[in-house]
Amino acid sequence: MTTVATIALAIAVLVTALLYVAQRSNARLSGPDRAGAAIVYFMVAPFRWLALAVALGVAIDAGGFAWITLSTAAQAILVYIVHLATGVGSVIFLVVSGDRGAATPMRVACGLVSYLLPIVLVVYTGWAIDPAIVPWASPALMRWILLGALAVAAIAAATAALAASRAAAKRRAEAEAAPPDPFTERRLAELKATSPQAPLWQWLDFTGDNEPRAVREAALAAVAARPNLHAELAELLSGTWRTEALAHIRWHMTDSPQRLAIPVRDALLRVAQHMRDRLDQDETPYPGRFELETGQAVDLAERFHGPEADFRPVLAATRDALDRAGGRKVAPENRRRLDAWLRSDSRDPQ
Repeated sequence: MTTVATIALAIAVLVTALLYVAQRSNARLSGPDRAGAAIVYFMVAPFRWLALAVALGVAIDAGGFAWITLSTAAQAILVYIVHLATGVGSVIFLVVSGDRGAATPMRVACGLVSYLLPIVLVVYTGWAIDPAIVPWASPALMRWILLGALAVAAIAAATAALAASRAAAKRRAEAEAAPPDPFTERRLAELKATSPQAPLWQWLDFTGDNEPRAVREAALAAVAARPNLHAELAELLSGTWRTEALAHIRWHMTDSPQRLAIPVRDALLRVAQHMRDRLDQDETPYPGRFELETGQAVDLAERFHGPEADFRPVLAATRDALDRAGGRKVAPENRRRLDAWLRSDSRDPQ
């Protein structure tokens, strides 16, 4: 056996042993420590499969996989496809099975894919390079051992995946069948008691992200069915409920009616003025401050900018408000979007 193959196989065996010991030792961990252990697995496990890849290359060159096909190139492609699949699968199963709540099929699959299969590959690869390592084994026996290990690992992996899918479906069904919590029941009762003729702002109060899903979806359906929705939104945009109206238009309306373009533009100008006022009052903004307002201005400008309403003054005012923060980099993500929008030569509403 060549020195390179010997070193590669030794590394594969050593890393496999270390991963097994580490996994057994880390079974007592929880929280951040368990997450850190998972990261270590992802960092260390690939070295085993890289070492095996080197040894497999030597084995292919030595004719150890000639029984697959006569073409050496085809052998290499097939061997490395299977090798990549088993390597990725072993890392996934190794991490997932570390969860204390992991089912037995997942743990069995982890043992087969992460430990038994690599050892079989090491033995077969070593034998393919130098048959004297296992002098009593015939080529047919070694092939059946390799194929059997791959088949058992594949069946175990498929069984574990099926069990995980069924467990997830069971959890979803249990969650859907569970009675609503008291807060959801109270909000549903309040929603049901709200008159269809009630002001729009009362209905928008049920559409926030903090509302239960059932409440939010029912309220959004009722809002979408209002016959004078656009006129009501235009009225809210000019008053104290502009924040809720802008959020509804941004996140829950798929159309961009031009009759709302000017009200949206004027409301965003007031938001920019509010941002300037807050910064002029020596507010110390954190890095993510005004990210929501800046992203909102860019998103709505993309939708409503046109002949009816020029949104360049809106974004210029928003950018000016951010500049009031001095050297503090507020709204870093959407600031870049805003600057790109202002630099674009294609924003002429004409």
